[in-house]
Order: sequence, then C-alpha cells, then structure tokens
Amino acid sequence: MLDHLRTILHDKCGIETYRPVVTGVSGGADSLVLLDGLNRLGYPVIVAHLNHLIRPEGGREALQVEKLAAERGLPYAGKEFDVPAYASEHSQSIEEAARVIRYGFLFELASERGAQAVAVGHTADDQVETVLMHLLRGTGLAGLRGMEYATLPNPWSQRIPLIRPLLGIWRSEVLAYLNEHSLQPVEDISNLDVSYFRNRVRHELIPFLETYNPGIRRLLWRTSEVVKSDLSIIEQAIDSAWDKCLDETEAGSLSFRITDFREQIQGVQRHLLMRGIRHLRPGSGEIEFIVIERGARFAAGAQAGSQIDLVQGLSLFLEAGKLWLADREAEFPMQADWLQMDAGQAVNLALPGKVGLSPHWEIQASEAVSVSDLDNRFLNSADRYTIWVDADQLALPLFVRGRKRGDKISPLGMEGNTIKVSDLMINRKIPRRARDQWPLLCDQHGVIWVPGMHMCHRVRVRAGTKQVIRLSMRTISNSPDAPASC
Repeated sequence: MLDHLRTILHDKCGIETYRPVVTGVSGGADSLVLLDGLNRLGYPVIVAHLNHLIRPEGGREALQVEKLAAERGLPYAGKEFDVPAYASEHSQSIEEAARVIRYGFLFELASERGAQAVAVGHTADDQVETVLMHLLRGTGLAGLRGMEYATLPNPWSQRIPLIRPLLGIWRSEVLAYLNEHSLQPVEDISNLDVSYFRNRVRHELIPFLETYNPGIRRLLWRTSEVVKSDLSIIEQAIDSAWDKCLDETEAGSLSFRITDFREQIQGVQRHLLMRGIRHLRPGSGEIEFIVIERGARFAAGAQAGSQIDLVQGLSLFLEAGKLWLADREAEFPMQADWLQMDAGQAVNLALPGKVGLSPHWEIQASEAVSVSDLDNRFLNSADRYTIWVDADQLALPLFVRGRKRGDKISPLGMEGNTIKVSDLMINRKIPRRARDQWPLLCDQHGVIWVPGMHMCHRVRVRAGTKQVIRLSMRTISNSPDAPASC
C-alpha cells in the first residue's frame, strides 16, 4: 500500500517531502494509517487533533493521539471546541458544525506552521458514501464527482491545498495495513450511531445495495472518477461563461449581466449560480440541486425588482439589467447614473445658485434670462439632466429633497394629469433601494422635476413665456469616483 500511497501523494496531491504537512488525526483507523504512511514515506508531519466535546471519551482519545505523535517524534497540536454549542447557536447539524470547526482549526494551524498542505484520511469507501449522500439529497455532476485528491482553492485557503491521499485506497486495505504494522486505532463508537446520515448510508444503505450488485462500491467510485474527468472539460466552459457574465463583485455580493446570463444554456446557468454561492459562502457544503434549479428558474423569468431568498442567507434579485446574488444585509453599490442625495436631506436652491447633493452630484440653477436671447436648440436639448422652465410659473423658493410617500407629478405633455412619483420610478425601472434618496426638485406647489426622468407640465416653456431658467444636474468633477459627466 505504501507504494500506492507514494504515487498518489506525488501525482494526485502534488506535495513534496521537504515541507511539513498538517495531518488531521482522530486516532481512528483511517487517520492512523495516513499518519503512519506519511511518516514512513519521509514527509514531515504535524499531528493535529480536535476534541469536539461531543463524547466523554474525547479527552482520553486526545491523549492517545498525542502519545502516537510523541512515539514518532512528531510535533503535536491539540484543541478543544464545544461543537454542540456551536451547532445549536448556528442552527447546524452536529456533523456540519464539526466539519466547519475542524477544518478551520487545521488550516489555521497550517498557516501558522508554514505547512504545504492539510491532509485528512478519507478513503475510497468514504468517497462512495459521499456520492450516495449527495445523490440522496439531490445533486448535479459536481456532487457525483464527490471529493478530490487535492482541492485548491478551497473554502479555508487560497494557497494551502486540502489533500486526501487515501481517496483511492479501500478500507479493507487500511485494515490490512493496521494488521501488518501492528497499529491499534482508537475506536469511536459514534461511528456506529445510525442517527448520523453518513452512518446510515454506511451501515444500512450500502449493504442493502450490495444485495443487488456486490460490486456497487467500486462501481460508484469509478463513476466519481469518470465524472471528475468530464467536469474538467465542462469547467473550462464555465470559466469562459463566468468571465463573460460576471459584472462586479463587492463584499457580500456579486452580479451577473442578465442578458449575458440568459444567453447561456441552462446547465451553464446552474453552474454559474453554484460558483456564485461558493464564492460568497466558501465554507458551505453540498448545495442541493433544488436550490440551484429554483435560482435558475427565477433568473429566467424575473422582472426588475423581483427577489427571492435562495440559500444560507443569500438573496437573488434583478435590478437595472443585473442579476444580484447577495447577503440579505449587504451594502450594494449604486450605479453611477443613479442620482442620490443624503437621506432626510432638504436643501434650498437659490436663483442663481448651486448646491451639492452627494459626493458625486450637484444641482445648478441659472439666473432668469429672456427667452428671446436663446436659440431653440438650447431649449430643445435632449440632455435628460437639464431642463428649461418658465421663470414666472415657479412658486419660489425652490428646494431639493428625497421622495416622500404620496409624492405626485404632472409630467410634461400630460396637461394636468398626475402620476405618483413611485409609479414613475417603477416604470423607469429604478430599483427600490435607489428611490427614496432620488433627489426631487420642488417649488411651493409641489414636485417640478424628477431629474433624469420628467419635469412638471405646469412649469414648461410655452408660447407666451418671457423669461426662462435653466436647471441642471451635474457631476462634481473633483470627486474621484464621479460618474462620467452628463
């Protein structure tokens, strides 16, 4: 078995014998064989053990693992952590909480000690169990692939790989190795507890499947190997689609350009959503297929402003041509052309004068000039951030504020008919989060301009207009993040 292990370590795991390897050792058969094999092959091993405080035997087992390390002259690092309390606090199963805490401990130790990898003792039998567990929960090809010999990047590190050198070695080989080298593993009685999902698969489901096909274990293991090869091809296409569709990433959020996203075939869309979830939730376990399918259906038919809760505190929503995947509490970036002012702010606008509304935007008002002094091309400008109004129709003073409930405007051309400003913004596909802080220019009779959208019919320039005033929104040129000038 040692020759097989040496080949896997070199060819599959890609590690060398000159740098340490943090090895998770529970003291059970698999981790004991991994520890002994790495040591015999000349790898500098750091023995790591986490007492999960799940069973009263945990303290005794930690001492046994520490003794194993000492007998081999290997450095040892142990830690205790109350996994049941953590699981309860975070609404996780004991299995999931133990995994999160255990790997966090192993990778923190590897970083501190300058280790080249973190090694754990999953065997080929564990791979078969994992594939079946994924299948029972609902999965795609990524779940049928199961675990990898080496994973980098992984949920815990961008530079330290997680390796599983025993993934091509069967538990029967592990037991034979223990017998050959007179090794006595720690017996963890919780491995017999069928209240745990993996144990039910191991002790009940697989023996039952073997009554149909005695070779079911090797068949499922080969299936995972075939899927690995196929996925390497598929992931090249996913990489290309990711680069094409990804619009931006922020802390706690990312977005896809919805047009590009919808151009992808359904299978690619699913993979993009899966990759997005893993990007924002790197420590997550297997994501059920039904979750990804629900997200893909939403993306296919969502209208602007639509939103769903997806998984693990992440929401999926569509706005302004972008499909966002984000933490529910994330601060989303505002688009450069979304006019915004500080919440609750109300400022007077002198004639002439200007006032800043945000770090990026200011509003300007000219002095009143005779309409006869202007060329029609100025009055008919297509600039949506500039309007000309009849000076005599204004009920001064002018002021700028954010939107209030019930605000209405009579848009130019509607001849006195009004529309709610909120409905106007919905029609123009302004996201809900941008509406309340959108600046509205008002006089004493109401809203006269929603910048970037509509001006009020009442203050329009008409045949009898004598004096006009120009009102305009402008970017503040000295703002380093200012949008392009209008």
